[in-house]
Amino acid sequence: MAPTQAIFTRETFKFFKDLGRHNHKEWMDANRDRYQAELVQPFKRLLEELTPAALELDSRFDTTGRTGTNFSRINRDIRFAKDKTLYKTHMYLKFSVPAPGKRETGQLYVGLTMDAVTAGFRIYSGGKRKESTLALVAEPRVVADTSWAAKQKKRLGRRYESYWYTTVKGEWTKHDGWPTAPENWKKILDSLPLQPRARHFCATLPKFSAIFILLCVSLRCRIRKKRGSMSHAVEQIRTRRRFLRMLSASPLLASPGILAGSFANLLAAGGVTEKRFLGWLDSFQQSEEVISSPDQAFDVMDFEAAARKALPPAHYGYLATGVDDDGTVRANREGYARIQIRARRLINVENIDMSVSLFGTKWNTPIVLSPVSGQKAFHPEGEVAVARAARAKGHLMMLSTVATSSIEDVTAAAGAPVWQQLYPTNVWEVSRAIVKRAETAGSPAIVLTVDLQEGSNRETLFRAERVDKRECSACHQSAYTDAARKPMFNGLDLSKVTVAQPANLSWDFVKRLRDTVTVKLLIKGIVTREDAQLAAEQGVDGLMVSNHGGRAEETLRPTIESLPEVIEGVAGKVPVIMDGGIRRGTDIFKALALGATAVGIGRPHAWGLAAFGQPGVEAVLEILRRELRTIMRQAGTVSVAGISRAYVTERPR
Repeated sequence: MAPTQAIFTRETFKFFKDLGRHNHKEWMDANRDRYQAELVQPFKRLLEELTPAALELDSRFDTTGRTGTNFSRINRDIRFAKDKTLYKTHMYLKFSVPAPGKRETGQLYVGLTMDAVTAGFRIYSGGKRKESTLALVAEPRVVADTSWAAKQKKRLGRRYESYWYTTVKGEWTKHDGWPTAPENWKKILDSLPLQPRARHFCATLPKFSAIFILLCVSLRCRIRKKRGSMSHAVEQIRTRRRFLRMLSASPLLASPGILAGSFANLLAAGGVTEKRFLGWLDSFQQSEEVISSPDQAFDVMDFEAAARKALPPAHYGYLATGVDDDGTVRANREGYARIQIRARRLINVENIDMSVSLFGTKWNTPIVLSPVSGQKAFHPEGEVAVARAARAKGHLMMLSTVATSSIEDVTAAAGAPVWQQLYPTNVWEVSRAIVKRAETAGSPAIVLTVDLQEGSNRETLFRAERVDKRECSACHQSAYTDAARKPMFNGLDLSKVTVAQPANLSWDFVKRLRDTVTVKLLIKGIVTREDAQLAAEQGVDGLMVSNHGGRAEETLRPTIESLPEVIEGVAGKVPVIMDGGIRRGTDIFKALALGATAVGIGRPHAWGLAAFGQPGVEAVLEILRRELRTIMRQAGTVSVAGISRAYVTERPR
């Protein structure tokens, strides 16, 4: 019964983290759709996955899906506190056995916080909770093997945190580890009704003397925030099978009387039942499986985990990093969720034309490979492997100034000229030499990057470098002094080069460059109407709406929201390419509908390269092509030229 994919993803944990950071009603109201998509719907799916097995355990389990019955509340109680009380940054799914009076007598549960998944069970006894199926079997099973808890504690190892609680008269006491001491068990067992007739005994207890036992409890995997990991992705839980074996061996759970006797069958030591229960755990934990070949990928995001596994921490950190809290990286993705697609019907979409034309050259799709620097840090063949993939699939490629392969080698591998991206540096002679070398190599366009001011605070990269124990200087130094690894600087005097983009860069430099460049000139990094108008006035041939993938500045403004005003600014005079956060064919469709001539992808093709080399890049491109073709058919558009603003609308806020 294992599901095809993990239910709780990185986005679920990101939602809780963002909620903790922006814990107020306005933020929650603005993120209701995200709350539904990343939290409510996964929990509902988890309920659907677990319900059949839960009912097999005990047919009395309530599986109606009501809030309060199966799901905890995340919202504040506005009846009393209105806007003063914070939203909860945790949620759980529970299966409970109701006692007379609709009170719970025990429950199995799955809990979720911003950094952990918790699985366990609870036993109630005493006070008004006078019956507990879970409690009835405790004494004979524990007495049968008093060393069991200590054995399981040892087996779980360091990666799990275990604890248990007792409450008496409303006072909660947390106990670390396991209740292994005899006096602990005596206290527990003295409070539990050991026979059905013991209900009368419990009724004589003081009104609020209920004992709440969180037992074998929260075997909570400590999700360490990998500082070098993009968006602090949840660490893979590799020891869950030990958790399951512990449950299978538990004398408390092995009793034939527990939960109508079916728990013993499910958690017996046999391989079939263990496999079945593993399906439970897999359904709410982040999957530890990483694709081992490109054809296993369902979407381009599958390549990110494979790249992380393949790369050293610092190299992955360089690829993943944004600025400050990586907020603009996330914003680039979230921007697409605020745009809806208006699908037309009864249109013949048998033949789909995804081709576009840029400066007189026709390309098979509007998907462009944006410049990514230093790609031999991700794969030995670096940019050459990417160029071969671009050739195989018929895509335009842009080459970074700080590429680790020469433009001549990349052009040969691509089978066609590539566009040359330009970091101007603070030395004009260096900029001019790079431009002339690119023109000599046949490059039909120079793409000037203007969005990378020095001093960006790339914390994710810095933290990744801290945990990477390799000596990086053994392979490379800075981007400007290590000419052997940056071929575009070969033969140039770099003694005065200090920055990629000087602080005094202005429209005067653009005019000077326009007078020097004999091929097409584009500017990459324009995100406003005013700058788009100025660029058109300066005679620039095209623009790229880009914020450097969120790794240059923390504006928190997604490029998909900048695109419309840039399109308005150029007024149809020049083509506009957009990159930033493209992960789906629907993302591409939305950008095209808002006026982009083409779109660029950066991290996705670098993930494919890092994981599998050229085949990985080809697979990324093929997935995006397939998804774009699909949404074009679903929306009723037969060509890229036919995708207009009429096909999208802004999601109501």
